[in-house]
Amino acid sequence: MGALAGVVHPTIYKAGTIIEEMLAPVSYRGDSEEISTYRFNKIEMGAYGEESIASNPPQTVWAMLDGTIFNEDALREELKDEGYRCNSDSTAEIIALSYECWGPEFLAKLNGSFSVAIFDTKKHRLLLARDKVGIKPIYWSHHNDTFLFGSELKSILATGLMPQIPAGEGIASYLFFGYIPQDISAIEGVNKLLPGYYLLYDFDKNFIIHPYWSYGSFFLEKNDEDITAITSHLDGLIKDSVAIRKDDEESSCFLGDDIASAVMACYAEKSPHGPSPMGCSTSFEGMKSASPDVADAISEKLGIVNTSSAITSRDILDNLVKITWFLDEPIADPSLLKTWKLATMAREQKISRVFSSVGSDEIFAGDSRYLAYSTKLWKKKPAHPVSKALIRYIAFPITKVFNATLAYHLLWKWHVKHPIIDYLNKNAVFNKRKLERVSPDLANRFDVETFLQKFFRLRAIDDDIAPLLYFSAKTSLPDNALHQYDRLTAANGLELRAPFLDSRIMEYMANIPDAIKIQKKETSVVLKSLLKDVFPEDLLKTPKKELSPDFGALLKDPALHEIFSMLIEGTVVESGYISKRWLKKRVAKAKKGKGSFLQLWAVLSLEVWMRLFVNTPKPHGVVDIPLKDFLEK
Repeated sequence: MGALAGVVHPTIYKAGTIIEEMLAPVSYRGDSEEISTYRFNKIEMGAYGEESIASNPPQTVWAMLDGTIFNEDALREELKDEGYRCNSDSTAEIIALSYECWGPEFLAKLNGSFSVAIFDTKKHRLLLARDKVGIKPIYWSHHNDTFLFGSELKSILATGLMPQIPAGEGIASYLFFGYIPQDISAIEGVNKLLPGYYLLYDFDKNFIIHPYWSYGSFFLEKNDEDITAITSHLDGLIKDSVAIRKDDEESSCFLGDDIASAVMACYAEKSPHGPSPMGCSTSFEGMKSASPDVADAISEKLGIVNTSSAITSRDILDNLVKITWFLDEPIADPSLLKTWKLATMAREQKISRVFSSVGSDEIFAGDSRYLAYSTKLWKKKPAHPVSKALIRYIAFPITKVFNATLAYHLLWKWHVKHPIIDYLNKNAVFNKRKLERVSPDLANRFDVETFLQKFFRLRAIDDDIAPLLYFSAKTSLPDNALHQYDRLTAANGLELRAPFLDSRIMEYMANIPDAIKIQKKETSVVLKSLLKDVFPEDLLKTPKKELSPDFGALLKDPALHEIFSMLIEGTVVESGYISKRWLKKRVAKAKKGKGSFLQLWAVLSLEVWMRLFVNTPKPHGVVDIPLKDFLEK
């Protein structure tokens, strides 16, 4: 674990000592209380840990690391072949030497979960980079000629240099997706660096953002191997991915009702590296979920000890404020309560590593929602070459002069059929029609069709499910699932291990056709084939359960009714983000056990976030008070 932060001041005369202030709110991420700092000219950088900052021997390149590089031994050998010698065990030193040897291109060689900051004293240039999938976060802003960056949003806000103004596009996209996607953030003027990208910023205030890894390119060629050959190759990849992530430390596996967690636990248990893992499982009290039963069956078959616990409304009332503080951004996904519960259970087991199957849905087509879109969803509209030329080179440029949004909308419609929009609207917390009723002002700040223009790779991927897997891996995986896993495991002193997110596995599976991944309305076919000799068929056939849309018992809980009622006079209504009339009707329906729990949860999460990060100047220490007391303040 770790945390990094830094600032490039407008002039050397503005340089000060704000690094400690930036790192104070994220002290929970550090595995050491000691802060290492580096200062040169206009730049200040800092990170937790004695070996978190290192340089090359001439001290012309300084590097900071938040995270873990799993192939550092191989990098040491490759550097040695290039004539470079590592003088310590510091991973940051490997980063500094790799940059000196190969420049920014070295990032493609890294296999790990990381964010890095590198300062080149010769070029007066700062490099920021994030791992290929987005396990580790990094935020940045350029405001009043001051460049700020940090592992979390809190670090930037703690300086007091950035106005704490909600970003309209960010809040609108949150209400649509239930999380804030891509490079958007919840605060105006603050950005997230995209996974697989690096940013270069120099003392002349110039900066560029560039990709160093293209996940979409691996979908363009298809693997023609049969399921036997695919299973054999994948078996080797997973074994190695688990092996390089497993050490002598005690570990635990997050278990669920999905086959992916069974695969993860099986490979972690059979790995010759380190002790056998323990297990943790949880589910919502009163929910239709098979998690505990399936998790118990998995652990019993593998001979590992599994600890199980249910989530109740008390977990919401006691922990939501604290959870939201750790998350940095609002997330309208109630399963984050499961993530928090699992993390606290693992902490109580007194372990420091947790293995998770996160990412399996996006890589192995494990989500049952994909089944409804398994035929002819994403096919491009056929077009005659002449009509293609007329649209692209005549109609589009002319329309763009008068209405750029309409021009891009028509171009996108020409390339992609309507069901892609249909899928997103059906899975939205508030689709465009609902958002116009809930928040008319914000409805104009986000358009899903315009947003989709960022994903040009979608047009080139021919399979039916593959484009959806690609889109999910670029949005909900880093900005919802990994966001909460990284923050909430770190908050409990844990290091996340996600072997399925090894780039070698992702690249290989991107080449596998849909017909192999999903067969006869059955998901995760490749994963199931790995365990056919380990688990009985009835366990392998257990479908992954989705949470009930109304969350049953939680929607009828009197204590939550009181909380929802308090929202009517809350910040989100007062600020004009949520219609008071709409909210009153939803709360009244909830008291009768009707309506959407997810939508009320989204409003509640946004309310808590706004009070923590907009209404409270310069957030610092953890806010740990009961939800009702917090809303009454």
